[in-house]
Amino acid sequence: PAKSKNVKEITNFVNPLTALCLRPDGAVFAAADESGAIEVMDTKEKFKLRTFKNHSKRVNALEYLGNDLYSGGDDFVLRHFDVASGEVIHS
Repeated sequence: PAKSKNVKEITNFVNPLTALCLRPDGAVFAAADESGAIEVMDTKEKFKLRTFKNHSKRVNALEYLGNDLYSGGDDFVLRHFDVASGEVIHS
């Protein structure tokens, strides 16, 4: 089996990560943690584009459909985010 290696480590997360999702074009990823926060980051430069703090508990699932981000967590809420505007489209 092929071995993987860390290319660049991202260390600005305080809480343990619970979900991770890469946007289909590979330019952006979203990472969620135990607090319910979701960070959207640029893949190449590793800078934060947006933070969503709309979940009251741990986020367990993230999924990109186009440029929209969906999340679900222990608060039993499914959220739909417009990442470009920072707005919650539906919850």
